[in-house]
Amino acid sequence: MNQALSILAERLLGDDEDAAEKASSTLIRLGPPARGFFLEWLRSPETVRREWACHILGEVQDRPRPPRTRGWKIDPTPVPALIRVLERDPDEDVRWAAARALQFQRHPAALPAMLRVAREREPAMRRAVAMYLACFDPEDPRHRKWQAETQETLRRLLLDSVSDVRDWAAHTASLDAFQTPAIDDALLELTRDPDPDVRGEALAALAHHGDRRAIPAIRAALLGDGTTCWMWLFEGIQVLEAVELIPELRRYGSDDALAALAALERLATSRATASS
Repeated sequence: MNQALSILAERLLGDDEDAAEKASSTLIRLGPPARGFFLEWLRSPETVRREWACHILGEVQDRPRPPRTRGWKIDPTPVPALIRVLERDPDEDVRWAAARALQFQRHPAALPAMLRVAREREPAMRRAVAMYLACFDPEDPRHRKWQAETQETLRRLLLDSVSDVRDWAAHTASLDAFQTPAIDDALLELTRDPDPDVRGEALAALAHHGDRRAIPAIRAALLGDGTTCWMWLFEGIQVLEAVELIPELRRYGSDDALAALAALERLATSRATASS
């Protein structure tokens, strides 16, 4: 097994991307043998080996699974090692890989470490936290004690100096766990952001939160002010029940807009019937 593992693992380091992808999928399915092997790679002096170890350990299965079998259960055993890498590895790419692995793991034990990382100077690590916080579940009792700090961390990331961090933070902010007055105020500020993608994410998040202060900016976006109109913006418009946007949705005319339009027209008809 060790020799076969070594052969597969070495394919990760070659120039053939297809071979590396196939090897990665196979290694993840091997379960505990691969876990032990790649925990050793975390100690390698070679950056690329430590980085690949994080990728494999983030998704390695809890038991061997043959190809084409149903079910997918990630092994949480590597979480403490991945947290150590996140906090201590000298290479930013390796630490980024550890953050992504912890995002796949979705394990509550990683949350305090990720909140600490959010204060670091490297924008890539702050972006990793903005992405990771989409895993936050306030209903999980292991998360509950961190709720206030988690929400405050996301609020800070929404106002980050780097647009890519703000973009991911606004995307994460659409979740119900982040529907707070302070976060909604920060999102409203982002509706005037110079980055059109950030503006679009902020509008979508506010719409999902039912914040009607976003309606004028959504109208401007639908009329072509340059804001990016993501699919989830149109989902949010339905959550917002913004029937006053029906004319703009007709004009916008994309499939997503037309789906939102149909839902709002049904809502408007229902309201008219109820009031007559």
